[in-house]
Amino acid sequence: MRKRKLNKYQRRNLQMEKIKRAQSGKGLYIYRNNTSGDLSLPKPDVDGKTRVSPGDTWKGDDYFMFMLKSHEARLVETLSAEEMENKMEEKLILEQPEQVTPEGVVEQVVSDELLTEETPTKDEGKTVLLTEDPMDGVEILLD
Repeated sequence: MRKRKLNKYQRRNLQMEKIKRAQSGKGLYIYRNNTSGDLSLPKPDVDGKTRVSPGDTWKGDDYFMFMLKSHEARLVETLSAEEMENKMEEKLILEQPEQVTPEGVVEQVVSDELLTEETPTKDEGKTVLLTEDPMDGVEILLD
């Protein structure tokens, strides 16, 4: 069988996919910089940091385990799957866009108690325009 020739864009896409697969990892761990200088991470950690000061910690997946063999990092803690789900849920809830209601802006919060949805009454379900003229301040430019 002959191998199909790829153009430079296809080769670049394949290379990027290989890199993405190689850098993917599972689990969540807390690591500590074990060196006496700044540590440059080969890929961003969970928080997006790429530089770690001496003695500081960072969160990452099992991709960073190779740094334990060379004593660049120490494993501090293994976070369980339940903790990861809670953090992901908290992140998803807090990153919602603002919702404006007649009472004001709705604030997203995380609560330990079970949240229930209440059915709106007749007054709460009405749609209200925020301005009298929806086209106020809009200018149409024609050539």
